[in-house]
Amino acid sequence: MFFMYVDESGDPGLKGTRHYILLGIVLPVQEWRNYLTAFVDIRRYIKRRFGFPMRVELKGSKLINPRGDRLYKSLNRRQRVMLYQDTLLSFRHDLRQETLVDKGKGKGHVPRPHGHPP
Repeated sequence: MFFMYVDESGDPGLKGTRHYILLGIVLPVQEWRNYLTAFVDIRRYIKRRFGFPMRVELKGSKLINPRGDRLYKSLNRRQRVMLYQDTLLSFRHDLRQETLVDKGKGKGHVPRPHGHPP
C-alpha cells in the first residue's frame, strides 16, 4: 500500500491559466513515518536558515513572485531562490509523479516530462 500526497497548480478549466500541473509524492505506507520525520526536518531547516514559519504553507509561486505577500517579501530575491532550490526541487525524483497539461497547445496536449520515454 502507498500514500500519495497530491497538489496542483493552475486552473483545470479551458480558460484561466495556460498550464495545469499535478504533482504527487508517492510513499510506501511502511516508510511513511521516516518520510514524515524527513519533511519535518526540512521545515525546521527552512525555519532555521530563512526564518520561515513551519506551519505556513510554502508556495513555489510566491517564492518566485511574492506579489505583496509580506512574509514572502521579507525574504530577498536571493533567499527565495535559495529556498526554492534547496527544498522544493530536492524531493527524490523516484517518489514524484507529475503531469503538465499545456492548454495553449490544444485540447488534451500533455507533453512528456523530461527524461521519460515516449
